[in-house]
Amino acid sequence: MSKKNKSAARFGVIDNEGRVSGSYKILTKNNEVYLLERSVGQVFKVSLHKSGNWHIAFTLEFINKKGIPKENRYFERWKAPFNNIGNGVTLAFKIRIPESELRKIPIDTNENKIEWLKAPEKGHYIEIDIIHTKNKVTFPEDWPTKDLMNTSLLKEIKLLNNDSLWILCHYQPTSVQQIIELNDLRTYYQKISENTNAKKPKVIAMLKEDDGSRQFLEIALYK
Repeated sequence: MSKKNKSAARFGVIDNEGRVSGSYKILTKNNEVYLLERSVGQVFKVSLHKSGNWHIAFTLEFINKKGIPKENRYFERWKAPFNNIGNGVTLAFKIRIPESELRKIPIDTNENKIEWLKAPEKGHYIEIDIIHTKNKVTFPEDWPTKDLMNTSLLKEIKLLNNDSLWILCHYQPTSVQQIIELNDLRTYYQKISENTNAKKPKVIAMLKEDDGSRQFLEIALYK
């Protein structure tokens, strides 16, 4: 019988006024990694397979409910950018949550399985990085990017093959270019929301990074 190895981490962001981000879940099963955002987690998920074939797709439950053909379930497929930040070290995914995008939305903030992170200061954002390291990789600090980017450790998950999945976070000021990008995306998604008559409090944009990783960016559509 093959070994089974499962682990999960759940987290979100909250400020002193009760404004929150979405809540996220990172799930590992053997050597596979999955990412879901809770408010839309029944609709799509990110799958980071050990083969290096990564994708974001509608969940099977959603396509069965909506009658969507299986071949149309994928938003994007891409090859894992292995070793994009060092030998045996891969920045797989990041989540960026600007302070400006926090909203009072219906989420159970008392759920004890969620680790609620301190909100960024005004004009800043929090970034959660998902980094994979091979089992024989060593680095001088306690975790990758600790000194380089002043990251804090949320969780280390050991995979079945003894590789490590690191969930790290750090706070940064939002640049002028990031503000322009955020506002342009907000306008774009507001038009889509109005045209489909499906007004949502926020959306998550998926962006491609220069290093081959992908990013979730939270965007609030309305005040």
